[in-house]
Amino acid sequence: LGYNLKQAIKGMDVRLYGAVQNVALITNYDGIDPEVFDGIDRNFYPRPRTFVFGLNVNF
Repeated sequence: LGYNLKQAIKGMDVRLYGAVQNVALITNYDGIDPEVFDGIDRNFYPRPRTFVFGLNVNF
């Protein structure tokens, strides 16, 4: 998701952006992770949720 601010400050273009990975998982699976090979959970850590935010400034 991103947003451009054209000429936000005299002579500057600004872009704000963000992304999220592994936001939600909707399933009837009772284990930790439905993406596990062979469907067997072997006491591993769940996949992390990652947030990325950024700012680009061009002048």
